[in-house]
Amino acid sequence: MLATRQPRSRLVARFVSSYWYCQLSVSHNVEVVFPSAQGQLVIGLHPASPDLSVLVGPSIKPSTIDPTQQRRAIGISLRVGAASVFCRENAKNLVDQEIELEDIWGPEAAGFIDQLRCIADPDQLFDLLDAALQQRLSHEYVFDPNVIAAEQAIRHGIGAGQIPSALQTDRRKLAQSFSETVGLGLKSYSRLYRFRAAVSRLRTPSNESMSMIAASLGYADQAHLTREVKAFSGVTPGVLRSQPSTSPHHLLPGNSG
Repeated sequence: MLATRQPRSRLVARFVSSYWYCQLSVSHNVEVVFPSAQGQLVIGLHPASPDLSVLVGPSIKPSTIDPTQQRRAIGISLRVGAASVFCRENAKNLVDQEIELEDIWGPEAAGFIDQLRCIADPDQLFDLLDAALQQRLSHEYVFDPNVIAAEQAIRHGIGAGQIPSALQTDRRKLAQSFSETVGLGLKSYSRLYRFRAAVSRLRTPSNESMSMIAASLGYADQAHLTREVKAFSGVTPGVLRSQPSTSPHHLLPGNSG
């Protein structure tokens, strides 16, 4: 079972893109997770995973997880840049890091997790998360508008080097604010965003050739696409295309390139 929902609180929705809940039966204990600029908070609800309650920061390299720890779990998928708000920490210090929930919320985190474990209905769990986050987030926090504009520009295909002039802002100030908020530099974020777009295309059944995907996403050629995909995932585009997945940014064991 996998359920997702967007936050209903308008305040929370500024920082959280979605909630997810899973209750799964798995037969493997290693899974590769591709990097993402979005952090997330993961709370294990299964009795066998009492220690899984962490904030996962933005990442630039693939990581491995033990999916048996997420046989029953709930998570908060954060918006880009929101991990630093939850930790009140420079996002550059959160890259490829995990922080225990207790280190963020203090001793009350344990009681909150116990409360979550007693609830079976996903919607009730999501409501509880909404209520808890409303108490911990502030209307006063405002993202740097240039960081928001730069992130949106990358999503619209504008090259990282062109963004300061497109926004008519100082290159050095934008670079500093972006990396402190997002955790990654403009170029790294642009490469990672394009990689994740490539993964989605490669794992969606279609008649598109590799060269067509490369050209449409702005890679110099198919070889450039291959290098970037392998750098971020550890496998080739051909492996991803041959192994479609219900979790497109996860790789099951035994797949290599």
